Amino acid sequence: MLADATGGVDWYFNGLLGLTNAPMRAATLLFYLFTTVAVAQPNTTVKQPSKVTVLSAAEQQSSAKNAPPSKLVATEDLPVSVTIVRSASEAASAAERDKQNDERDAKSLVIQERSAAATEEQALIAKWSIMVSVVGTVLLLWNIAQTRKATISAADAAEAATEQVRAVISMERASLIVIDVSLRVVRTGLEGEKLYLPVVTYINHGRSAAMVTKAGIKVKVCAESDLKPFPEYQETVDCDPSSIGSLFLKPGETFTDQPLGMLSVSQEQHATLGKDGQFIWVWGHIEYIDQFDGLTDAGFIAFQYPEIKAGERLIQPASFRFKGPAAYTYIKHGPGKRSQSV
Repeated sequence: MLADATGGVDWYFNGLLGLTNAPMRAATLLFYLFTTVAVAQPNTTVKQPSKVTVLSAAEQQSSAKNAPPSKLVATEDLPVSVTIVRSASEAASAAERDKQNDERDAKSLVIQERSAAATEEQALIAKWSIMVSVVGTVLLLWNIAQTRKATISAADAAEAATEQVRAVISMERASLIVIDVSLRVVRTGLEGEKLYLPVVTYINHGRSAAMVTKAGIKVKVCAESDLKPFPEYQETVDCDPSSIGSLFLKPGETFTDQPLGMLSVSQEQHATLGKDGQFIWVWGHIEYIDQFDGLTDAGFIAFQYPEIKAGERLIQPASFRFKGPAAYTYIKHGPGKRSQSV
């Protein structure tokens, strides 16, 4: 191309030298320079590749072997595929990086698999733990029910044993009861009045000895409605259980109690006995300790029903009947005074 340009210059200069008109020569020279520059300017337009592939040496050889034959198309409109060929060291370094990435991916996959397996194992353990807890709760409830049943049975057995012991103690302990109440005529006055001494006889009806600690008695002529709501006694015996002179009653032995004072009944009062509820009332109590150190206090009340006569003939003698206000007849049990003093 440069030779062509040189030849053209010679041609233009020879032609210019033949021109005699100066303006014409100048215009011709400018046209020459412009055409020369345009012809000498190379084509710098480069089509950008649509895809750049970096291949290692091994990949280049494999691609060259497997690539199908292609036809060359002489056109500038088609994109050009540019392949950058690296050196062997760069290819080895890239392969090493790929290998390391693969190893990391493999290790990460193994870790994920182990984590998933551990999660499944924990879920299985939690499932079995829940099942064991449910079974344990059921067994605990069953054990509580059995324990409650056993406790109730033991309580019933203990109550039965206690009742049996109480029954045995009740059978073996002392029991003082009244067997007789009488009025002894001590003196008869000139005007028909009589002086009576009430006598109460007790007997130990139990199977063990009793120690009498207190006794009291009282007598009065009145109607039942005139009696006080609760009894009051004139104490005749008041012993300390630890004293030497304590009164002991063996089974079957009797004890007679009588007040210090006597009852005086006039002839007019005798005439009213049995009428309008007027009777001679005798009430009393006795307190004692048995060998089981149990304290018992028993009270009684009785009234004398007058004798019945037909003229001078006695049809029915006077007798006492145990009847009266409920507060006067009682039996109270409690701990002995020796237990209370401890």
